[in-house]
Amino acid sequence: MSNRILLTIAIPTYNRAACLEKLLNNLLPQALEFRDKVEICVSNNSSTDNTREIVLNFKEKCPDLIKYNENEKNLGFDRNLLKVINMAEGEFVWTFSDDDLIVKNGLKEVIRFITENKDKKMGGMVIKFSSYLVDVRTGKRMKYQSSVDENKPEMYGGLTFVEMLQDDNPYHGLSVLIFNNKLLKKILKGKQDLVKKGIGSHQFHTWLFLLLLLLNREAKYYVLNKSIAISPDTISKSKFTTVDHLLLIYKGRIKFFEDLLATIDKSEKDTIRAIKKLRRHPIISIIYIMALYKAFGAANYASFVKCIKLSFKYLSFLQSLLMSVSAIIILIIPSRILKKLCKFSMRLRPRTRKKVESTWLETCIAFASLNRGEGRWAEESTEEFNSPSIGI
Repeated sequence: MSNRILLTIAIPTYNRAACLEKLLNNLLPQALEFRDKVEICVSNNSSTDNTREIVLNFKEKCPDLIKYNENEKNLGFDRNLLKVINMAEGEFVWTFSDDDLIVKNGLKEVIRFITENKDKKMGGMVIKFSSYLVDVRTGKRMKYQSSVDENKPEMYGGLTFVEMLQDDNPYHGLSVLIFNNKLLKKILKGKQDLVKKGIGSHQFHTWLFLLLLLLNREAKYYVLNKSIAISPDTISKSKFTTVDHLLLIYKGRIKFFEDLLATIDKSEKDTIRAIKKLRRHPIISIIYIMALYKAFGAANYASFVKCIKLSFKYLSFLQSLLMSVSAIIILIIPSRILKKLCKFSMRLRPRTRKKVESTWLETCIAFASLNRGEGRWAEESTEEFNSPSIGI
């Protein structure tokens, strides 16, 4: 592994040439400031658009900064992620989504944080993200989502695996995770059976991150509690149905945590307890999502029937029965009442009023977009991402 490179930015991509071009335009000016410390790896998963041309144009301008791989056939997201990770020569690997962006000076902040903490047994770290929408008629920018925890320090860490789980940080997004590459490659080589368990989970990057810290207990976890990554078009990407959400929760939470728990010795009660708490009642989540889809007019009788049938395939009989009864009740309740009930239920978890309102706003925007397409909200340009944020 090269001693020269501190950080690899690893970008798996498929058929998102326009988004990838925007990301590289956003990223390269920052990376050029640290060209002796940074590399950018892109793995093209056999795209059918002009992804190859986009990347090669950038590579021609910065041949020493960009490494490129193109798969002969589509390997699926998870295996393409492994491809781009295996290309990485940096001491740390920052996995990054091809349709996200980095805030102005964001790379500088990350490099500074890694440099200050890498000798403190850093196994992995997370950064925070924000999402914005712009009203194309008024030009007003709306910040509708942020993972920054205002009750915690801007930078902290040195946490053990159990402390990380208890810290309740969102580390499900691809662009928020930074891995110790030496430890990651060690797992990929020596624990292939455990690595394969996470393939197809919808959260393979999270699986690798947790596995790294689970199998290397001396490694510590760190947090840069600042908005570094930005998702400019999260809403327009999230065209899910109730059935999609059921599968996401089953594979990404129920089966995901069952497989994770199976790797842990039964004597580690604190670890088991922390993981079970992290799972957060997935069946209740499915019922809540069904209620949201009905409340916002994005589901009907037929879609609920599909969910119920699917639940009997993947869930236990009692869980499926609970879902069936809940679906019938949800279909009976008028949509306007369901909306009030859904919003009220957010207060049952420990949240500030501001957080409840922010989360509800995010939900309303998501379903408005789902019902009418992209509507009047559009992505921001790269230049706008480099300007000061406007709060909700």
